Amino acid sequence: MWFSDEEKIRLSVMSVLSWAGEGVVKRVVLVEDEKLVLLGIESLFEANARYTVVASYSRALPALQGIGETDPDLIITDIKMPGMDGLTFLERLRDMHVRAKVVILSCLEDFSIVSKAFKLGAVDYILKHELDEAELFRILDGITIESPENAAEAAEQSWNTYRRFSDRIAEHEDVASDIANPLVCLMICKKKYSEDHLPIDAGVDTVWLLRFVHGLLATHRIGHAYPQEPEGLVLVLDADHKRQEERNRFFRQLTRQLQQYINSPVVILRTSDEGSRTVQEQWRLLADAKESVFHVDSTKVVMIGEHQGGQPPFDAVLPDPIWLLQGERFNQWEQGMEAYFAQAREHRADPSRVCMELIVHWHQVEQHLKALQVHVADTEKRRATLFERLKDFDDLTQLRLWYLQELPARIRHVHQLHGHSRKVMMVKLYLLEHYAAHITLQDMARLCNMNSTYLCELFKRESRIGFVEYLNTIRLQQAKSLLLATDATVEDVSQRVGFVSASHFSRLFKRMVGQTVSDFRAGHGCSPNM
Repeated sequence: MWFSDEEKIRLSVMSVLSWAGEGVVKRVVLVEDEKLVLLGIESLFEANARYTVVASYSRALPALQGIGETDPDLIITDIKMPGMDGLTFLERLRDMHVRAKVVILSCLEDFSIVSKAFKLGAVDYILKHELDEAELFRILDGITIESPENAAEAAEQSWNTYRRFSDRIAEHEDVASDIANPLVCLMICKKKYSEDHLPIDAGVDTVWLLRFVHGLLATHRIGHAYPQEPEGLVLVLDADHKRQEERNRFFRQLTRQLQQYINSPVVILRTSDEGSRTVQEQWRLLADAKESVFHVDSTKVVMIGEHQGGQPPFDAVLPDPIWLLQGERFNQWEQGMEAYFAQAREHRADPSRVCMELIVHWHQVEQHLKALQVHVADTEKRRATLFERLKDFDDLTQLRLWYLQELPARIRHVHQLHGHSRKVMMVKLYLLEHYAAHITLQDMARLCNMNSTYLCELFKRESRIGFVEYLNTIRLQQAKSLLLATDATVEDVSQRVGFVSASHFSRLFKRMVGQTVSDFRAGHGCSPNM
């Protein structure tokens, strides 16, 4: 599209007027390869006197070549187009220092494309299928147009926006000049928590995240956000007690939207509201805590305490998981859990770490159920549910109530056994706990107050496996763990799991596992320490 000299003069005059103040017509360039979509967008602008479409293109390259003549305030462009795509178009506009603000209008919802568009300078990203006239002009009306005279100043402001928080602190910059009682939070975005989640890309997504959080903070009018590569962002919020509910709403909305839009967990470390620490003191505490805090595969807010900083927040020990299955020791399990949670509350432990330890504790219970040959189809079916529930808890009181009700409910069928089945279960539980001791069938018969011959027949009928074979299976399972986790000799391992003779242990291992001890270790990358 070419313009006459008279049109160029008119465009230049309109450009000057567009910088003059609020209410002046904004100049728009449209770039869209679908003709019907382009006509539809043009019709929206024709009905709005605050905007004028100075040029429309079906390809990015001609639009780029015409920028000098059209001199737009706003460019609305698609991403997927023949020839030069929208991201390349954005990159070229950035390299040319074009003052126009760019809004993406696309049908692509791919997170990597969205984040890269923001990194390249786009000020907003609108999905075509969600295009609404009122929403479109609400977004465009909120975009500030800059004049060429302010370009250098704008560039300096842009650079200042992306300075690291730690650099600002080192230079004694006042990052909370308008906040009397600041609360500092660190958003950690770069850790990889599982194979199912990838850490966000360096630079690209941090810029997108900064823009996103800035918008959310502006809505709540509660603080500021600063980049902190490579971790993510630092938030400085108003910690006034009168604004506690507003802070809670902000955190709820932030975590909800992060879970929706970010393809990896984001952990938000924060100190307590009631603290009287300076920004610098809070930052040092957060910088130390980020190395030792425990995480679950979940986006959430994590409260830290003064005790954190290079050391785990508490060293409470969970009760032996086998107690949960032993009716006569169930009260000990409950008391142990209560003591664990009491210490977690006392030390203001990270709920994420507590959840992780509780998941491991339940896994150990499941391993016992498997060894007990308990039918756990329903338990296995509900295991994912347990993990999903645990990873979202951030309140220790609620977590305690739920866990102490949920686990006993899941193993209730073990306690409900009666008659001969209960007697056999008593024997199995005893063997699981005392497998390393010298145990005979006669010992178990006395424990159950039964005849040894009758117990032998009953055990095999209930378990489909003989007493001695069952005991050897438990001992060999423990031996395999020791062989992989330690460099102990075969003789040492055999004694630690209850075998008197190392040679007998080796023969039994080969017969029941199908490999020699040395082949088993070598197959798992361990040195064959004999």
